[in-house]
Amino acid sequence: MVGSAHAAQPDAFDMSDFVRIVPTEAREPAGTVYILPGSSGFDIFGDTGHYNRAAREWGRRCYDVVMVDYREAYNAAGRPRVGETGHKIAWAATEARSYVDGLGLSEGGANLLAAWSLGGEGVWALGAENERADAWDAAILYYPSNQDDLVIAPGFPSLAMVGALDDVTPPLEVSTAAASNGLLDVIVFGDARHGFDIASLEEARTVRLFPIFGPSATFQYNDLAAMSAVEEIDRFLERNDLPVCLEGR
Repeated sequence: MVGSAHAAQPDAFDMSDFVRIVPTEAREPAGTVYILPGSSGFDIFGDTGHYNRAAREWGRRCYDVVMVDYREAYNAAGRPRVGETGHKIAWAATEARSYVDGLGLSEGGANLLAAWSLGGEGVWALGAENERADAWDAAILYYPSNQDDLVIAPGFPSLAMVGALDDVTPPLEVSTAAASNGLLDVIVFGDARHGFDIASLEEARTVRLFPIFGPSATFQYNDLAAMSAVEEIDRFLERNDLPVCLEGR
């Protein structure tokens, strides 16, 4: 294992400052979903509503949602030496889980991870470490990245969804990993790009990783892929015998 899941923290550090809990309205929650956002955090090109919409979708499945601000948590904790990017995100997810478990939220229910882009690196780190993998029931990943070249071998059922035209996190690496890991399902949506589920990106948004010169990356919403992703998640949950109620559908 790289680093420690519970590295020493400053006395003033409080994980509750870096999580936001969105409870389901269901009387009997099915479990808890921990949201790990992409590299821009909970603000995507000025859109602060995307993850709120994702939380409502999970609420209809009767899951409480915990939004984890892993970057700010890691910095506030004094930047503990736990490893590379994925391990830092995994550290924050573990801290959030410990905090929420202490509250007794959805006690006895399923514990899932839902990660976008960079957040997916935390899932790869958690899934590759047996003592942490045992704590999670499943993961859903949207166009996950792997900039630190972690071994993609999740130890729990995982669903990765990516667009065939994604030039930020192309599907090849995760699709190749799925060929040798029975716990990893990969869905590739044709004609879809990075950010295919982000409704505010109806107009394509192209950015350069370096000003003027260097590779570019295109983000764009795709309504068909976004709707299909919802259906794929529902099938994934059912296929893995994970609780769900699908309220309001």
